[in-house]
Amino acid sequence: MRNKIPALVGVIAGLLLLGWGVYRLVAAPGCEGTRMGPDDICRTSTRGRVHTQTYDERKKSLHMWGYVQVVGGPALSAACLAGMVVSSRRHRSPSLPR
Repeated sequence: MRNKIPALVGVIAGLLLLGWGVYRLVAAPGCEGTRMGPDDICRTSTRGRVHTQTYDERKKSLHMWGYVQVVGGPALSAACLAGMVVSSRRHRSPSLPR
């Protein structure tokens, strides 16, 4: 059971990524914790540099990462489940002939 815990964590992480990706695809973009409207502009500062994004640029960025998560989450879960199956078959004791 102990060797299955990392794989179970991977399966759960993949499902969480899937859920977060779907949320990113559906939710309206935000800026600094507030929701943006179609005419809004987001200005953020990182290391002294000011970044400006329009509503459409922000939405496109969120959607791109949402698609990555929607595809990557189930892929991670499937890989972890496959690893669990292979591992459990490899560690089975051979059946004894009668």
